[in-house]
Amino acid sequence: MVRLYASLHNKNIDTEALKVKISATFEKEFSKFYVPRDFVFMDELPQTPLLKIDFMKLIDADPEKVRAVGKIS
Repeated sequence: MVRLYASLHNKNIDTEALKVKISATFEKEFSKFYVPRDFVFMDELPQTPLLKIDFMKLIDADPEKVRAVGKIS
């Protein structure tokens, strides 16, 4: 399953419409296996001290993954 994490600068954007638009764009360009089924919108993506995306904190942001993997401290 493909999950898309995104940071939105505009808090007033219609996320449902955005999900549809992103999915339609991916369906045209990629195989259906690469089309995101889950969308996680955050105020900002977590970063490591070296300013890279902190993937472990993304897992913490996703309750389904936390139950499957366990909480990482």
